[in-house]
Amino acid sequence: MDENYLLTLAELSLEKDLVRGVSIRGVFALRRSGSTNHILIDDVQYAVLEAFATPQTVPHMLTQAILVGNQVSLSEFYELILKACRAGILTPAAPIGDPRSAAAESARDFPFLSSAAIGFGLVGLTLFATAALARPPTQLPGWEALVIGWVALSCALSVGALWATVVLKATGARPGDAVIYWKTILPRMRVDLRDAHLRPPSEQFAVAIAHVTPAASLAAFALAAEASWSLLPVCGMLIGLAPHSRIVDAIRLLFGETPRLDTERAFVFSANRLPYRRLRAILSFDNRPYLLQFFLGVAWLLLVFQIGYPLIGLNLLDVVVQPSFPLHILLGSAGVFAATSILAFLGLALFATWRRGRRAVVRLVRRLGRWRAMMGAVLSEKEIQRVINDSALFRALAPADRLGLSNKMGIACYHAWEVVYDPSDHQSPISLIARGSARTFHKDSDGRRHPVQTLIEGDLTGAQTLLEPNLPALPVESRTPLITLTLDRRQFEEDILQRLGLQRVERLTHVCSFLRSTPLCRGWNLSAIIRLCELVDIRRLEAGARVASFGMEPIFTIVWSGECEVIRHGAPDGFLKVGQHYGEAELLTARSLSVDIITRTPTRILVVPRSEFLRFVTHNHGVALAIERIASQRLRQPVFPVS
Repeated sequence: MDENYLLTLAELSLEKDLVRGVSIRGVFALRRSGSTNHILIDDVQYAVLEAFATPQTVPHMLTQAILVGNQVSLSEFYELILKACRAGILTPAAPIGDPRSAAAESARDFPFLSSAAIGFGLVGLTLFATAALARPPTQLPGWEALVIGWVALSCALSVGALWATVVLKATGARPGDAVIYWKTILPRMRVDLRDAHLRPPSEQFAVAIAHVTPAASLAAFALAAEASWSLLPVCGMLIGLAPHSRIVDAIRLLFGETPRLDTERAFVFSANRLPYRRLRAILSFDNRPYLLQFFLGVAWLLLVFQIGYPLIGLNLLDVVVQPSFPLHILLGSAGVFAATSILAFLGLALFATWRRGRRAVVRLVRRLGRWRAMMGAVLSEKEIQRVINDSALFRALAPADRLGLSNKMGIACYHAWEVVYDPSDHQSPISLIARGSARTFHKDSDGRRHPVQTLIEGDLTGAQTLLEPNLPALPVESRTPLITLTLDRRQFEEDILQRLGLQRVERLTHVCSFLRSTPLCRGWNLSAIIRLCELVDIRRLEAGARVASFGMEPIFTIVWSGECEVIRHGAPDGFLKVGQHYGEAELLTARSLSVDIITRTPTRILVVPRSEFLRFVTHNHGVALAIERIASQRLRQPVFPVS
């Protein structure tokens, strides 16, 4: 599944024949007719999918959703689209139509069979619990007994799968094909029973309990007969009744739990598979019946102790009646809780330290690599081609033109803190930074230097007098040992300026270099930054000019040079300095501006109109998530869903 293609270019449409399951506290299953793959969604997410009844791309649909007030977060939106595509609910250029209800696919053949399955299952579980309490196994089995128990348990689980299939089919749902799994510790027959999610909680419970009924009956019989091979069937039942098993989940669903949406677990979208996102999903237990879950867990633990104690020569009742038992339980629970908390804290601390340490190591290695760029260093032909291809300006040229320019370039080396470009030298070449970093600066009247912008690999120096002759040129000084690829000014004008045009070269040179240095774009890929450079409108304003007014249509603004003041309700509310931006929250929430922005000094700003901004954001899901996070931090509440 090509994530980028599906989220940007693919024209998706809603599948014609859809089967919608029974709604359980607002959550229901949806699948394509004839398929067992389904997704659990709610009405809000279903409204998102319904928008694809008219075939369209994801960016177009997301733009419309933002304009009317998006009701899901972007990470949830992208996760929903990808899972719907994987389940066949959204398909490229598929016929459209209205979804049908689950009852329209097949009627219930034997309505009483669910009740019968629940009755048989409860009898089997009761017999197993009674036998486990009355006659638990007292000795470990031998090899012959282990083989007998292993074969008996495999057969019981296979029979349980067939019985659950019969119960599921009787409810009107569609079970999947039966498959025999040989390459596993416990070879058995398995049937895809996921279609049970389309049915009410009682029928889901019937399918779950039918699956373990034969194994429970087998374990009860083995314990009652005191068979030497009873231990394996008993262990199999303990695993089948564990706190997070299928039958326990069905019980919690039956007694008030809201099913978890598919967008809250088992993530498909790459940005959602980050460790912190997965951990947050695991720790979210909203709308769960805590008391029922607690008692089920306690009952399961007591059953485990009742079966496990006799194997080591102890009796659970004798242990419980001891006066010190409550104290031991209290101390043991406190110890387990403390150990779990300490391990969780240490795990999170180690993970955070690893992430920060990894970033620090990457930065240190990059800096050390720059300092290794010493005088007399030689760049290989492969490195020269890589530097040229990674430059925003040279990337705009045809491959043949890039190859021709690489043959005309020279190599220049500089020590750290050496002047790379002096505006007074009108014959200095245009330089492309290959290794190292530099910075532009300006001098005060007293000769003090003030850094303006940091330049890194891929940035150009020396082209300002050609591209912006009306502005004072700034000197460039190396911050580390520096290696540059140089090109004669006349050659630069002939091979680049005349082919690409002055305006485009200025954007790909100075605007792109500036955006790469801002905190907003620092984590973006170069293609997204280049696209933003092509969209911005460069405006030069005098001091006191109005950038934006209260109530007007929002625009996305980035301060390139100078300073702006933000006025809210007639009172100053902060400043926008070089590299800072405004307007992304209003654009994402489809609101008008609530502030006035006025320049305090002669200022250059980069402006992106509303339509172009939304088109840019919706076509770059990584950028969209980053801007959503920034806007949420500014508003101090989630941008989506729009309240």
